[in-house]
Amino acid sequence: MSTVKLANDIIALEFDRSTGSLVQIRDLKRGINHIVDPDLARLFRVVAPDDEHWLSRHVDSHDSKPSAMQIDGDTLTIEYKDLATPNGTASGIDATVTVKLPANADEARFILDVHNRSTFRIDEIWFPWIGGWRGYDGVDKYAMMLGNGACIDPFRIRNPIFGQSTFLKGHRRRYFGLNTGGLGLPMADLSGGDNGLSYIHYPASQQLGGIVVEDQNEWGGDSLPAWSWVHAVPVPPGESRRSDPVGIATHDGDWHSTADRMR
Repeated sequence: MSTVKLANDIIALEFDRSTGSLVQIRDLKRGINHIVDPDLARLFRVVAPDDEHWLSRHVDSHDSKPSAMQIDGDTLTIEYKDLATPNGTASGIDATVTVKLPANADEARFILDVHNRSTFRIDEIWFPWIGGWRGYDGVDKYAMMLGNGACIDPFRIRNPIFGQSTFLKGHRRRYFGLNTGGLGLPMADLSGGDNGLSYIHYPASQQLGGIVVEDQNEWGGDSLPAWSWVHAVPVPPGESRRSDPVGIATHDGDWHSTADRMR
């Protein structure tokens, strides 16, 4: 696999040249790789329903090849033209991902610009979408905190307690925390042992949305969690929208490291 790396002395991010997917988050201070299965790596999803023929119509970034990827100083940009739907048809949706990682910063900031040239309204944008995480020391040693509300076992997403249906075309392999409901703070923290990941949405104003955690394992057994902020801000045909930034950082396993960033 050929990758593009954006790094400083604290954290390194690697992106697959063929899809743009975030295939590695490396804590350079602790020597820890947070993504171990690049085949399940992700970057974003855009949901633009066709109410007559395909209610869950969407495009996933890993189904398309970026038209351009480049690093300019501390900033990576990834461009997509006419993203493909899962059935291979053109969507009429363009997107540009911008990732900024200044020198000495321990958090990378992600922004997504979308332009809707299609005839369908975009209802949801999942970004940034992290997949391929497997834990560090095995099952039952990790907890995922969503905001200041739910604390879930990332390896037990299919537990009936967490199998909710949501406005996100939900099903039993998803858990969703709504930012206007029980989520509270717009953040997720994944902690266990001496390792952890911080994931924070930095909104300019209150918006409908939240965090979705989805099991990438479709066949049973332990869950394989992937998670994303869902920007539920509609983008009508012919319009463009820029997402609020989302920050991703590594830490030493104490969830307070994530909460403290919200101060």
